[in-house]
Amino acid sequence: MNWKELFTDPETINYINKLEAVANTLDKKGSIGSAFDKLLQVMPVKFVVIGGIARTKYAPARVTNDIDILLFSEQIYLELKKELISVPGFKPIKGRAHAWLCDGIEIEFCTPEWLFLPFSFVEYIFETAIPLENNGYIISKEALVVTKLFRNSETDRKDVLDILKGNPDIRVQEDFLNPKMHAIFNQIKKEIKTDS
Repeated sequence: MNWKELFTDPETINYINKLEAVANTLDKKGSIGSAFDKLLQVMPVKFVVIGGIARTKYAPARVTNDIDILLFSEQIYLELKKELISVPGFKPIKGRAHAWLCDGIEIEFCTPEWLFLPFSFVEYIFETAIPLENNGYIISKEALVVTKLFRNSETDRKDVLDILKGNPDIRVQEDFLNPKMHAIFNQIKKEIKTDS
């Protein structure tokens, strides 16, 4: 069954259309859709889609050139790595510890240890994630905002702004925010109020 057929609710169909819009802007051998389809077929463990693809579910689409996957631990990644070596279409990217190519699309297998995420927050991500199919989940908008605040790059900050604009009722678990993240979060909320 095609991955698109498994999504039926209007919100998810809209998400798929956004994904296709992003995928169509990429100058790649494959598409994000086909790489994601293969990923769903081969993943033996629970995983959560994070990053730019997940952001597309909650905010206007933006160009992204990879799929970011969160696994529960580094040990799980090391076991998965042994299996992926033999899967047709998957190959590790030299010099990049957690990056693989699948049909020309980069898949980044992130772990809490690699991202320096607190274990309690990783548990929260997995508990609140929205099911896709097989072992796949997509990060909740609340957890995505906190994840982006942890990273705090220019792109992450813009993503938080766009997610908050599109989801004014969002309730972020502020327990996970350190003082710096809290200040950034409040500053972004002020920017949104000023723009209104």
